[in-house]
Amino acid sequence: AHAPSEGAPKETILHRPVVDKAGTFTAMGHHVVLAGVLPTDADETCISDGAAWPCGVHARTAFRNWLRGRALTCTVPPGPAAAAVTTPCRLGNLDAGEWLVAQGWARADPGDPRYAGLEKAAREARRGLHGPAPAALAPLTVTVPEPTDPAGSAGEGTTGPGLPGSGVGGG
Repeated sequence: AHAPSEGAPKETILHRPVVDKAGTFTAMGHHVVLAGVLPTDADETCISDGAAWPCGVHARTAFRNWLRGRALTCTVPPGPAAAAVTTPCRLGNLDAGEWLVAQGWARADPGDPRYAGLEKAAREARRGLHGPAPAALAPLTVTVPEPTDPAGSAGEGTTGPGLPGSGVGGG
């Protein structure tokens, strides 16, 4: 019997990639690991200036945001394989593994020299996993203006489509 994963791998556009960690994704039944990259587990924690931060979650989110659900072009078997496929992938003309390592969200595979220089540069620039925790978000404060006339005349003389005084919509 012929298994769908048999046959020579070929360049394939993989639509709707779902990222599970920085450096791996699933699309169209294929589980792909980017070649030349050591994927960053989502539960990885980094230490910077004595403080721990969830760098794995940030790495996964950065990869998801970069992809934004766009299709990747990868060399994969004709049908989904039972095991993960390690292969380079591109988003348009951009190498996905190169982007992850250059931004510091994944480490270069020491057995594959293609991204070693990019990882060194990311370390020196303290990008991604190699840098400080992202600044904490300031608490969200919403100020709601109080009506100036609580007796009910609010809205008179205001302008806008369909409002009194706007000249639009019969006002």
